[in-house]
Amino acid sequence: MSEPHGTAAPAALRVARNALALLGSKVLTSLILFGWQLAVARELGPSLYGVYGAIGAMLAVAAVLPDLGLGIVVARETARRPASAPRILTATLVLQPALSLLAAALVTGLARRLGIGAGFGLLVPLAALTLVTDTLGNLCHSQLVGAERLVAPSVIALVHTVILVGLGALLLRLGLGLWGVYGAMVAASLVRAAVYWERLILLGLTPEWPVSRLLATQLVREGWPIALLGLVGLGRLNLDRLVVTRLLGTAATGELQAAFVVAFGVVEVLSVTLLVAVFPLMARTFHEGPPERYALQVERLTGAALLVGLPLAFGGELFARRACILFFGPAFEGSARLLLLMLWAAAAAMVGGALGQALIVQGRQRALLAARSGVLAAFAALLLVLVPRIGLVGAPIASLATEVAAVPLLGLLAGLSALSWKRVLGNGLKILLAAGFATFAAGSLDPRGGILALGTIAVLYPAGIVALRVVSREESRRLGEIAALLIGRAP
Repeated sequence: MSEPHGTAAPAALRVARNALALLGSKVLTSLILFGWQLAVARELGPSLYGVYGAIGAMLAVAAVLPDLGLGIVVARETARRPASAPRILTATLVLQPALSLLAAALVTGLARRLGIGAGFGLLVPLAALTLVTDTLGNLCHSQLVGAERLVAPSVIALVHTVILVGLGALLLRLGLGLWGVYGAMVAASLVRAAVYWERLILLGLTPEWPVSRLLATQLVREGWPIALLGLVGLGRLNLDRLVVTRLLGTAATGELQAAFVVAFGVVEVLSVTLLVAVFPLMARTFHEGPPERYALQVERLTGAALLVGLPLAFGGELFARRACILFFGPAFEGSARLLLLMLWAAAAAMVGGALGQALIVQGRQRALLAARSGVLAAFAALLLVLVPRIGLVGAPIASLATEVAAVPLLGLLAGLSALSWKRVLGNGLKILLAAGFATFAAGSLDPRGGILALGTIAVLYPAGIVALRVVSREESRRLGEIAALLIGRAP
């Protein structure tokens, strides 16, 4: 693909195009899958939906094994050294499908031992087969991320979701129940894998045999700390609900779950999209140098996290109650007070995610694993102290406290200089003022958090960012050029 001419940096244009493609795909697929989950719940009923949920939980944990952190390592290494991509593809083609078969066998055995899916014959093995079919597509996805070819994966994700939901709905209507659900998952996953492989072949990227044992060993050595990070992340996401269920009961967990879904969705759609889009560029810059350029990228990524996270946190003051009632119904109005705190925790998590990605780019995933494990231990301790004493609100307070505490720790490990900290904190204060003023004005005009409040923030917040010079004139000019190129050229 030829790079566009002009004064805007082609790398920045690629990042913007990739981020827009990922964001559009993420929003559409999330909406479709949300509706699909509601439809599956209605069709299956509470009992069968419980089986579906239990199998899904086992699959989510087991998926860490075939990935083994290799997805991130592959994207990083192919971005740094594109010529190594065929040999890396060969190594992952040998490693990951074998690990996925092992994971499928473990899920099948565990389900049988726990009595999950009993009476359904080969249902669990069918569901576990998705671990294998998903892996065949995932190893191609990592290659495309490293090559900064993220428009194609965005389209593939959307098509995969449409096939899954369309075929699944048809099979459910035919009365196939869980068999139909998992049959659709396997079929859609196979189509996804086939399209991914076709895309790689069209790009001229094929395995280079024989496999290098040295390279495979190196990939595993680099990947396993990231795999453990995935497990720590799963623990971080689920620990508060487990503790609340044990101490306060399922009704309290329901309130917490509603707030979690909204806050997690915000981070997943906005923060993760940006991190994936800039990851290859950061990996290449760190490898090629100079160090000052890479440090500036980390600084800008951290600033972007604040730019997105802080207005969302302030916006919770106006929109949390209405969002909880709109999405979950009047019975979940009490979740609003939890969501207020969780949105502030989400803003801190976005900054922590940016700094964590910097550590992975530097190849310091072991340091990141140690830091995240420490944060998880502190989170568990705070939950056990706060929840019994102050009730359900203790859970988001523990989340907010540990996410905020993680930011300076991760910044220190990532090597953020004193000057970078000064600039980040200075811009963060300006963003805080802009977001606070916009929210205050919106609340004064529309205390109920309606369309007028949303429109007020949409106008005043960007105006405040410009007035306070959070973004320099040069950066504003380059952003304008990139926007013009994106509008003038199809992605």
